[in-house]
Amino acid sequence: MDTTVKSKPLRAFTVGNEDIFAAVDQAHAVTLANTITKPGPTPYVLADAEQVEERFLNRPWGKSKQTLQQRLDARSEPGYLAGWQD
Repeated sequence: MDTTVKSKPLRAFTVGNEDIFAAVDQAHAVTLANTITKPGPTPYVLADAEQVEERFLNRPWGKSKQTLQQRLDARSEPGYLAGWQD
């Protein structure tokens, strides 16, 4: 892994309609989404990604009831964080 990525704080980004990734920036989130979720014949582009709004970061999430911020804080590496369907 690139040490530049490791030195930057991770943020939550929605890519597509359902998936949330821990990434250092929007472009990184798109790269992760295209690698991990393989969207089909048309890869994700920057317009498909946006940073998760602050108001969603501290809400209980999914069956674990952890917040997205807690999940993000627990991560040491970029990657898949959650899905809106969780």
